[in-house]
Amino acid sequence: MIDLNAILLKHKVFVDTSSWMFPPSEAFFHGPMEQALRSTGQKLVLPGKVLEEVKKFLNHEDQEKRTRSRTAASILQKYIDEGLVQVFGSQNDPFTDQTILYVFQQFRVRYHLALITQDKGLATDVYNLNHQRAVSGQPIRVFRVNMHGQLSEWRFDDGSGTQAAPGAAPRHGRHREARQGDDAGQSPHPKKPHAELGVDDEQTAEDDKPIIRFRLGTHVESGGNELMSCRHLPGEGDAVISARYGQVRLGEPIGRGGEGDIYRTDTGLVCKIYKKEKLTQARCEKLKLMLTVPVERKGICWPRDIVTNQYGEFVGYLMDAAEGKPMQTCLFAKPVLLKNFPDWTRANLVKLCHTMLSQIEYLHERNIIIGDINPMNILIKNDREVYFVDTDSYQIENYPCPVGTVNFTAPEIQGKNFGTFLRTFEHEYFAVATLIFMTLLPGKPPYSQQGGGTPEDNIRKMDFPYPFGDDSTGKAPDGPWRFIWSHLTYKVKEALYKTFKENERVSVSELKFLIQQYHYSIVKQWSSDELFPMSHKIPEGKAVMMTCSKCGQEKQVHINHKQKLEQAGKPFICEECFQRNRLQRLQRMQAAAAGTTAAYPGNAQPKLGGTTQAGTRPRTGGSTGPTTNARPAGPTGTKGPWGPTGPTGTGATVRKPNAGPRTPPQAGTRPQVSPGSGAQKAQPARKKSLLDRLIDFLSNI
Repeated sequence: MIDLNAILLKHKVFVDTSSWMFPPSEAFFHGPMEQALRSTGQKLVLPGKVLEEVKKFLNHEDQEKRTRSRTAASILQKYIDEGLVQVFGSQNDPFTDQTILYVFQQFRVRYHLALITQDKGLATDVYNLNHQRAVSGQPIRVFRVNMHGQLSEWRFDDGSGTQAAPGAAPRHGRHREARQGDDAGQSPHPKKPHAELGVDDEQTAEDDKPIIRFRLGTHVESGGNELMSCRHLPGEGDAVISARYGQVRLGEPIGRGGEGDIYRTDTGLVCKIYKKEKLTQARCEKLKLMLTVPVERKGICWPRDIVTNQYGEFVGYLMDAAEGKPMQTCLFAKPVLLKNFPDWTRANLVKLCHTMLSQIEYLHERNIIIGDINPMNILIKNDREVYFVDTDSYQIENYPCPVGTVNFTAPEIQGKNFGTFLRTFEHEYFAVATLIFMTLLPGKPPYSQQGGGTPEDNIRKMDFPYPFGDDSTGKAPDGPWRFIWSHLTYKVKEALYKTFKENERVSVSELKFLIQQYHYSIVKQWSSDELFPMSHKIPEGKAVMMTCSKCGQEKQVHINHKQKLEQAGKPFICEECFQRNRLQRLQRMQAAAAGTTAAYPGNAQPKLGGTTQAGTRPRTGGSTGPTTNARPAGPTGTKGPWGPTGPTGTGATVRKPNAGPRTPPQAGTRPQVSPGSGAQKAQPARKKSLLDRLIDFLSNI
């Protein structure tokens, strides 16, 4: 842990624009840094150019930069008003980076200097001043704010044990580009996604490669819908030809879909062979375009090469193999979640969210829009390994994603033909937020509610049922969902609420940061790690203990709830006992309904003139013919669904309940089920009633 007080007392600490605008810095500057400045009486050193750069971003066309600049401006204003910073310089100064470098070069002999920056290039250049042999001075320290809102020191070990610059671009090159209009004097080259976030342990080899991007689309590509010639469609055991991999042999099919079939191959890759009616010129051209930008990331099953048949005709493409199970079928219900991942806690779900957001962020950095974010196309192996499949449907430049689902479609494009327009990142942010919501509340769509309209109507109206602050519709669905929602961190709830209620969407990077904070909160035990909590989150200082009147266990409750119960003179029942009592009550209702159905089969149709067969259910109106809905009698001496059976194994007289049939019974004695040796007619499975389904649902909560 870095001692902030010691740093401030010994060093003059400079902070550049990137750290003021870094989202996790809000907690850092309002918390540890502010406390340390007040306790030591020191001030941060602020280049005047920082204020100008932050101000410039207030009206930036990019919403994320506007949001970050507003937060930074608010913090800076507070620091200036309360005398926590010392501003130096003027508008005529060069860019902030150059100003800081000049000051550090000139004054490192006289002072101990320290810099806080998220810019790895600037951090490297400032740190390398320590190695200047011509001038000896005080050692310079370089820090950053990490993802958890804490101060960390930059590390520049190049792997050989020496401190070296990790491949930073020359400063003169970066500033030459900056003077031509680059934002805030930053590098014209795309920043490494994790370098900007200051997460050293996530800087992988692939992050060090320059990012090649697709162009953003401007219009829907027209034409190319004519079918291509295909004299032979390859199948299992056939060979296809790849320019990159040569002859590839198709193995067993591992998946079949509306567009084509997926086969194993002898290369370790898998091959998608399209159906003949899907082999269009446009599809072939789009795949060729996809191959022009390298997407080499584990978990994204990107096309590796197109394949042809023996006649040189386009038939499909090769891609990486995926692992895991579809998210829709392995995660989106409590029973399947517990079956597939029995050891998971909430921390695993949150980590899974972070993993998926990292994959989507990687795609967005390359101007790839998924379009159809669909849980069937995301395969889960574990919380750190997910696979995105069906990538050939992604929106690439002017080729739109032609498919989508209601729950993941933004309000403004509900009901539209997806193949006729290009989605935007704003549309994608809505879908991504929905994916994260349905992961944190496993399988529950954000607009699902009590008494609402259709999913499409709810989304169009932005009728989000979950409470935030003083706003509550009271329509959040029953079960654990409202409890889970209450246990999410404030920032995560705020981001989701603004997305689904106020139509203010957060970027993937912002959401990823909030999710990482949530995970940290769970690790620190500030947030619940329960997958399905059984009660609302209780604010700090509002929790009291009460003893359940049913099970006798002590439970933590909100003090307001305790006061209400005491005022009403009601006993306290914990959530587990409440749900158990509710389930038992429904089961009794089900048993009563089953008894009524047993006595009065509304759909039993007798065969006239026949005799009652053994094990068949008698007609209650006096006819002796067997029914078409034959069911076997219960075991000897037991009580089955059709009433008690006699000691000899024959059915006892079926008795009517008090309600009685709508039509009066015929005269005569009621028939009894007589034994016999005839074969019983197979009984079709009874369709579950709404009550049955409700009991099943509550049993799985």
